[in-house]
Amino acid sequence: MISAKTVLANGATHRVLVAGASSDTAVVLLHGFPSSGVVWEHQMPAVVKAGFRALAPDLRGAVGGGSEVPRENKDCSIPDVIVKDVAGIMDEFGIQKAHIIGHDWGAAVAWAFAALYPERTLNLTAVSVGHPSNYMSGSHLGEQRQKSWYMLLFNQPGIGEEALMSMRWAQGLVYPECKDRPAKALEARLLLGMA
Repeated sequence: MISAKTVLANGATHRVLVAGASSDTAVVLLHGFPSSGVVWEHQMPAVVKAGFRALAPDLRGAVGGGSEVPRENKDCSIPDVIVKDVAGIMDEFGIQKAHIIGHDWGAAVAWAFAALYPERTLNLTAVSVGHPSNYMSGSHLGEQRQKSWYMLLFNQPGIGEEALMSMRWAQGLVYPECKDRPAKALEARLLLGMA
């Protein structure tokens, strides 16, 4: 059974989906953008069945999530803020070491976490984001910029919010593969405590 807990970590409130026994080794599941910890709801039972405890926090500013929304861009810094959030969340649950799994933006957080807290990282699984040094080398920079257009969009005050709330985005017209689970249905499940 998955439950939602609210914890204070690194000076901010975070919603964390939790499943499994507190005595089991933890797997921390970090979501991508634009989503929340709810994206891991179908994987969490399998993680528990395999003998682990699963935690899926809503990272700061998660769409439809229950964690605090940053007021300034500096409050979204992966190494200075978000990674410390993850460490603080682990502390709140009494977790010294964990398997860290991240997807998309969560994979970038996972890479940084493993680099900054190697003693707390049992292993790292990064989905959809390779090692940061590959991006820093610039070898694929032009191609990657084309694939990351949405990052610029979401950094424009007011425009990102409008795009996320628009019916075009919610209905999956921007990403047709999302039509099966529109944002409004997910939002309703969150409000009803069903996620």
